[in-house]
Amino acid sequence: MYLNTNLLKTKVQKRGYVLINNYIQKEQIKKLNKLLFSYYKKKKIRKNFNYKDNHIILHHGVSKFQNTKHHYISFKMYNLKKKTKLINKFNQILKKILIIQKKMIKYNLIKQLGYNIFPEIIYYENNKGFLNDHVHLLHPQRYGYVLGLTDEEDKESGHYQKNLKVPINCGDLLIFKISNHHSVKKNTTKRKQNVDYDFRGRLVLVTPILNINS
Repeated sequence: MYLNTNLLKTKVQKRGYVLINNYIQKEQIKKLNKLLFSYYKKKKIRKNFNYKDNHIILHHGVSKFQNTKHHYISFKMYNLKKKTKLINKFNQILKKILIIQKKMIKYNLIKQLGYNIFPEIIYYENNKGFLNDHVHLLHPQRYGYVLGLTDEEDKESGHYQKNLKVPINCGDLLIFKISNHHSVKKNTTKRKQNVDYDFRGRLVLVTPILNINS
């Protein structure tokens, strides 16, 4: 898929965000979700749970990041060189997103600064998961990238840019200005959002954030 990144940046600057439908094939995402759930079900997840192995940091609970209250389960992929099926599949998908990120931000700048927040998959459980309204004042990052790993199922919950709901379905890529207010409202549906596996809620993949303090 060819994307004109200069046009993307113009649209994001003008509107605040751009949604690219079907950027990643759903079959690839289903394979990732299956591997992720296999990893997830082996852990005894509980409230305020923290776990770290040699390639993933797992966190669950209500906490604050940059003074923003949230409740979700986070799979931080801090060792992308680890040779596992899950990491390999995660890398395949992440690299396709980073192609855009590297074009929208000067690649030599990325190499110079590195990352200070790891790429991760966030799981917003039904009737629990949320992320309060917030902004990021990080430069030269400027843009956020969120890939939907499940489909939207109810009209009210999900990702919001300011007060506007942006429906991110499986395979859709959202690019947005991180200086804009954004949030994730609690999912209230009782149905399984990912019917192929046992995740009950919303899954998204979030790209790393540049380290501006190096």
